[in-house]
Amino acid sequence: MLFLFACRTDPLIYDFTVREHWPAARRGKIVLTVQDGLDFLTEARYDGRLENEWSESVSKRISRCVLGILRDVGLLHGDGSRKEIVPGVVTDETVAIIARHLHETGVTDSFLAEHPDMLTQARLADAFTA
Repeated sequence: MLFLFACRTDPLIYDFTVREHWPAARRGKIVLTVQDGLDFLTEARYDGRLENEWSESVSKRISRCVLGILRDVGLLHGDGSRKEIVPGVVTDETVAIIARHLHETGVTDSFLAEHPDMLTQARLADAFTA
């Protein structure tokens, strides 16, 4: 749930997770580093997904923060500039809580499975079962 709300408030976290973390987990990569985050930011600026031009020190801080958030929600483990990728688990209870929350906010049953929040959880589960 923390991951879902982090992604809702900061598209950079979602984008890094979808474009870097999950593919790395699928490939069997063991760690993500600050350099992986810096490479991601450079690519995002280059292809127009990120408009901000940050100094190297700010980019490093942002990379560390993104890795720290993924650590805080349990997708990475460790301290420093290298974080070990941890297999993600999406429990049935988590899916039920998200579904209930979405239903209470007006999402219809027919749209529930297509809602971005549910797709985010499905992608998380898929990243570690592929």
